Amino acid sequence: MKFIIAGNIIEINDLTPELNDEFVAFHEAYFAQGSVNWDKFESIAIDFFDKNQDPRQPAHDNYFNNFTVVWRHFLGSRNYDQAEYIWEMALSPVLLWEQRNQGKRIHKGTPYYFWGWTALQRGNLDKAYTLFHLAVSEDIKTSGKDYPDTPAYWFASLDYEKAGRAFGGEWLFNQMKFLNSRQNLYSSRYNRNFQLEDFKSKFLHAPPSVDIGFLFTYTVARLMQLANIPSRALLTRFASQLEANLLFDLALVIDGAIKKKNPNKWRFIDHAEHLLSSAGQPLNEVQLSEINNSLNGNFDQALANILDGQFRFSDNTTLSIAQIDVALAYGMRNRGAHDVTAAPTVWNRFAEIEQALFNVLYMVVDFLY
Repeated sequence: MKFIIAGNIIEINDLTPELNDEFVAFHEAYFAQGSVNWDKFESIAIDFFDKNQDPRQPAHDNYFNNFTVVWRHFLGSRNYDQAEYIWEMALSPVLLWEQRNQGKRIHKGTPYYFWGWTALQRGNLDKAYTLFHLAVSEDIKTSGKDYPDTPAYWFASLDYEKAGRAFGGEWLFNQMKFLNSRQNLYSSRYNRNFQLEDFKSKFLHAPPSVDIGFLFTYTVARLMQLANIPSRALLTRFASQLEANLLFDLALVIDGAIKKKNPNKWRFIDHAEHLLSSAGQPLNEVQLSEINNSLNGNFDQALANILDGQFRFSDNTTLSIAQIDVALAYGMRNRGAHDVTAAPTVWNRFAEIEQALFNVLYMVVDFLY
């Protein structure tokens, strides 16, 4: 339905005559000095959901989409507080209805996605990705698919081609540029014909689990945000802890990605052995334990030795390229789980360690997927 407020044509979805009138009043309250009785709005919205209970039908999305004109207005003026509040209002009668109807649900993927996008615009990554995860969870429940073909999942899987039709295309494209630069270094270092499209199709668009995929894309976003911090500010003990946390999250993604292909094992040392064997540069458990013992003894020195190719086993043999990268991932995985003290090598050589862990993830997808 269309209506005119202050000379502007506004188009919303036609729901019921009663709820349509409430949405007109809602828009007048924002654009024409009108008012809306919110208690009445909520009561009529709840009645609407009583009569439209199937989350697979378009009625739920149609309801939420009727808030987007006002939301876009605030988003365009960068009034992010009000833009976020619109979705709190939209969800208010919905959550009340669900509270009164235990075991039943309204599909809420749309508001959580738009709310997440708003939080992202103001730079709140934690809030944004939490809301995106809620949106994808809603989409999975409603569609019955592990990887739903929805805007929220396009965002979660960095599918910027599809997301460009909605929101987030530019943001996701920049993330893919970030990943492409790391992938090019991997392909060159390992002399592999491994392309970003391989990583997208085999991992990003169908990750081992939605949670692993989310952790990866969220970690990439935080790594990109880290690049905006002045370089001098990153040469501190606190920066080392922050960077180690990000590397630990990346190591968790690697752990989960290998476990999907090595399901009968749960220790990272077993996954490292499986990966290196598949890549044709094997290390056995004894050798991997020797690396771990060295890292446990003097982490910072051992980390530097591994990075410089100077680590030697007790038999005086050294590490290959793939073994170096996996050893670094192994070190950051265990360090993050058991120790929060700062390590100067982490902040001084963060870019090298970050690339090594990306190398390992690409190696996982290249050789195991």
